[in-house]
Order: sequence, then C-alpha cells, then structure tokens
Amino acid sequence: MDFTMAKMEKKMKKIEEAAKKALQLSKPRDNAFDGDSGRSYSVAQSQVYVQTSTNGDKPRVYQESYMERSGPGGLKEMKKMVLDSEKGKKCCVGRKLGEKAHVVQREEDPRGTLLEEHQDLYNLEENSDELRRFHDKWKKHKESLPAYSKNSSYNKYLTKK
Repeated sequence: MDFTMAKMEKKMKKIEEAAKKALQLSKPRDNAFDGDSGRSYSVAQSQVYVQTSTNGDKPRVYQESYMERSGPGGLKEMKKMVLDSEKGKKCCVGRKLGEKAHVVQREEDPRGTLLEEHQDLYNLEENSDELRRFHDKWKKHKESLPAYSKNSSYNKYLTKK
C-alpha cells in the first residue's frame, strides 16, 4: 500500500512541476506556435485514482487531477486537486492573462473544514480596481478557451470559492 501511494505521489509531483511551468510569468514568445493565424489553443488533463485497503480496514482513497487549458494572448487556466480520504483535500486554481495572474489555493480536512486559503497575485494589486478588471476580462475571454472533458469528476471539487 505505502509503495503504491508513494509511487503515485511521485508521479503527481511531476504533474505539479508541469503546472508551475504552465503558469510561468514570462513574456509571450511572439506567437512561436501560432503560425500565421495568430491563434493557438491547448488543453491537457491528467487524473490518478488509487484505492487501497488492508486487513478489512476502511479503504484509503487517493485521487489527484490536473487540468490546464490555454489560448492566444497569454490566456491560461490551471486547476489541480488532491483528495486523500485520510489527509483531506487540496485545490489550486490559477488564471493568467498576458503578464498578470491570480492563483488561489485551498486546503480542507477530511470533514470539509477549511484549514487554509492562500492567494498569489502576479502584477496585480490586492483589493484593487485592477484585480476586478482582471476578473471581468477573464470572464469575457474564458469562453474562447477549449473545454475540459465533460467526463471529468474534477469540476465538482472546485465549486466552492
């Protein structure tokens, strides 16, 4: 059991590193992948589910999901969720528009009690009109991003704000 969980956690660390790269705040590369159209889109999803049980004990469930989608103009969204029946739930949602980004991380215990919520702002001021404008612009442009798989169970874990 411990070997399987350790192996899964190691794989998910690699996915987490990819998520960090996805939200890197560097200058756009002059449409390096856009060709002449000026429009490039991508979507990536990964999901791991492990259920283990020993000696008739209550099974331990470990689930980790990672989703990323991007579009032209530095438009990106990343979502990561870890659900562990013994440790609780961790969620991270990051959104990027050009050189600006907002990342929210939440952690809950197994009973659903909020333990911590942390926000990172990049090139944005907290509680400012600029942050409000960022979210207004995000809402306006998010529909242009490719959709995530409708079969994913991940979205239900991010309904709380």
